[in-house]
Amino acid sequence: MLQLDMNKILDEFVSFDSISHSCIYKNGNILASTFPSVIRDKLTNIGSVIDKIFVTAESIDQNHDEIHFELEKNLLIAYRINNDFLLILLTANNVNLSLIYMTIKSVEKILKSNNEEQKSKIQYQVIEKVRDTNNAENINNPVKSPTDDNKDEYDQLKRKLVNLRSLLLDCFGPVATVIFEGAIKEWKNLHRPSIDNLDKLLELMLIQIEGQDEKNLFSARATRIIRTP
Repeated sequence: MLQLDMNKILDEFVSFDSISHSCIYKNGNILASTFPSVIRDKLTNIGSVIDKIFVTAESIDQNHDEIHFELEKNLLIAYRINNDFLLILLTANNVNLSLIYMTIKSVEKILKSNNEEQKSKIQYQVIEKVRDTNNAENINNPVKSPTDDNKDEYDQLKRKLVNLRSLLLDCFGPVATVIFEGAIKEWKNLHRPSIDNLDKLLELMLIQIEGQDEKNLFSARATRIIRTP
């Protein structure tokens, strides 16, 4: 998500009379904020706590995407946007929650649309890498050259690798390429690449990810990709 996009999102919300401040939190950092700069550290701590709550809820199959904290005269509301970043709002007690919800859905739709082109380019690159199963420089033949017997496995593995790399991009930006290629290289050296040992590939990815919160969130989302038929 570009800095310009983040500022536009915040401008959209603070334009409401009942919303005084807003910020965007991701992976231990405040990416954009209208809160006073002197409380930036506190915002980071708040974002970390809220992120842990969402991760914990997800680990027990509770897919919450909204949390409210009641203050003396205000509400602190956190939304999980596209399962990617947190939008934290300081609002009046009588804020129009329905209007906020509609705006968030609009933002999610716009962000998803803007990301499609970039994702499709990366997916195409990975597909080409997996498709060339006779090239030793590629992912060491994830499955042998597709035949009638193993074509389904080949296609499933190719799709899951594409989705895992896209997830890395969503979570960590440009460094995703380094994480993915490093894990793939180690994976092919230690295992015969297949759907059955994608969990080993995930373990190798997690080794390269710093921060326990980031590891937990990525692991939960990646596991869904691996286990989904």
